[in-house]
Amino acid sequence: MKSYGLYYKLPATALKVDVTVVRTDKIAGPYSQYASEFLGIDEVITADEVSYKIVGINVDGIPVPDTSKMFLIRSKKCRGFENIAVSPQGFLCSVNQDVLPEFNMEELNVADYENNFRELTRIKNLPARKLFKEDIDTIYKYVSNDSVTRKIPTYKKYISRKTEEEVAKDAADFIVKLRKRKSKLMMGIYTNHPKGSAYVNMISDMDKLESEYLSLFTGVTDEQTMNYSFYFVPGDGSHTESSVLFRFSDSGGIFESSENNGQPYYIGCADNGQTTAIDSLMAHNPKLAKNTKGLVYRIPGEAKITISNDEKILLEKTLTIAQYGSLSLIPAKTIKKGKKIEFFICTGGLKGIW
Repeated sequence: MKSYGLYYKLPATALKVDVTVVRTDKIAGPYSQYASEFLGIDEVITADEVSYKIVGINVDGIPVPDTSKMFLIRSKKCRGFENIAVSPQGFLCSVNQDVLPEFNMEELNVADYENNFRELTRIKNLPARKLFKEDIDTIYKYVSNDSVTRKIPTYKKYISRKTEEEVAKDAADFIVKLRKRKSKLMMGIYTNHPKGSAYVNMISDMDKLESEYLSLFTGVTDEQTMNYSFYFVPGDGSHTESSVLFRFSDSGGIFESSENNGQPYYIGCADNGQTTAIDSLMAHNPKLAKNTKGLVYRIPGEAKITISNDEKILLEKTLTIAQYGSLSLIPAKTIKKGKKIEFFICTGGLKGIW
């Protein structure tokens, strides 16, 4: 006689670790060496520098198919399967229920990241008042007249480009002049004093222009946010696991765990033994273990998850880990009675029987 079957899988829990990194770019101004002399500013960026800092770490569990826990529901007649709901990923959802719960499973990648990069703030090439200057050379000619030689000066004008120091001095003078004009404007000294939004806009434009010119001396600092996600699938429980999740350095940022750069960051999973009592009960009651007809589901376990480096623990969190739990069974006779059964799709655990 022919038999028919429906396969389903139990979910395992994968750990998704989200890491937020801030990249800081410090860009030196072209006139940083003159900041103290011309403006009295000592705190300036003198060399370009890039640095990274981890500002956030979080871990959550997401369901993935457990290929080692696949089961076959068999029937001698092709009937009854229409009352068993299985998700697109093969997870057992419900029995004798009218509605299939909606569930979107996240795609599991080894590692991915998103750079929320905008264009770096650059120092504008602001013009000086004049890039060229007029110089005068004095040349002497000797003229003989009646046996008398006289030295006569002649003058020659020529145009030359200003030195960097001279251009920096012009920029500093412009900043001082701009500050004086803004001060007069704020004190209402000018005869035709702007009012309302015109006054506000003028002050705002002056502040912006002053900031841009100051950056020629002080430099600029720009920050970018980078979001990384790493995935780790724990084993089948009853022990403690640890693995290098990624590597990180202040100067280079995030690296893959297989690279030699940076300090290793670890993920640890310690089984809390939540279902130990159930395993002990099954071991001491052979009759329970003999019943093999029915729907296999999971009683999920728990684990303490840690993220750490060689110096300290950065995160501790307790999460449900499906594969750290125990397998159990709903007898076939319960299904035959037409009972409504629903499961937690993410863990494979039993939600209820009605």
